[in-house]
Formats: sequence, structure tokens, C-alpha cells
Amino acid sequence: MRSSILAALVLAITAAEASAGDIDLVGRWTCHVSTPDITADSTTTYHPDGTLEAILSTSVHLGARTCTIGGTGDGRWTLEGTSLVETYSDLQFAPLTCRDILPPQTVEAMRDRVMDGPMRATLSDITATSFTKAHDDTADACARDD
Repeated sequence: MRSSILAALVLAITAAEASAGDIDLVGRWTCHVSTPDITADSTTTYHPDGTLEAILSTSVHLGARTCTIGGTGDGRWTLEGTSLVETYSDLQFAPLTCRDILPPQTVEAMRDRVMDGPMRATLSDITATSFTKAHDDTADACARDD
């Protein structure tokens, strides 16, 4: 009985490790996350050489108004098991709406937060066409888009 439980546990761990090693992110992915305050969409292309390109759109709900911030970015990506590590070398944000209530320093603070260092996310529910990317108490639903 004990050997069966141990064998099942070893098999489960081995299967999890094999799944993590089989993750293929190369290509274009569209991700979406929504909270009561923010809705964000991104399209990121992960290249085989470890570089990435991203197009971002974030809507911030401020009372009765919804303000949109757009952006583009370049950087590098790696996988560490089921952790996706993205490091941006260039990122540009600009308010698309609500310029009157989104001062430049607010937009700059958003940019600085992303540029501050590697962003780590845990991947789960991984298939060939989708995954969930969890970070900062949110979870993005991502789908292959190429």
C-alpha cells in the first residue's frame, strides 16, 4: 500500500515536471484580465531567441469615467519551470483618453512599475492554445493568436 502511494506520488511529480518542460510559448498570445477597477488586454509575441514584443491596452475605471492607456514594449522572456519571466528593455505608455485626469506622472509610474525589474508570473491550465498567467493577485486568460 505504501509503495503504491509513493509510486503514485512520484508519477504525479514526474508528470508535472514533464508538463512544465513541454510549454511552448513561441508565437503570438492575446491575454485579458478584468478587475473591478481595471480591464487590460495585451498581445505579446514570444520569439524563439528569447525576445518579446508587446502591445498593451489598459482601461482604468475612475468613477463614471473609463480612461484608456495604450502601450508598446520590447524585452526578453524565459521560462523557469512554470514561471514566465518577462524583462522589458523598452516600454512606452500614453493616455489614449482622459488626458485631463491622468497626469503624465501617473502614466510614468505605471511604466516604471513594469520596467522596475523582471516580472514573474505563474502559468497554469496550460494547453497548446491557452494558459492562465497569475501575478499581482490577478490572473490573465491567454489564448494563442497566430
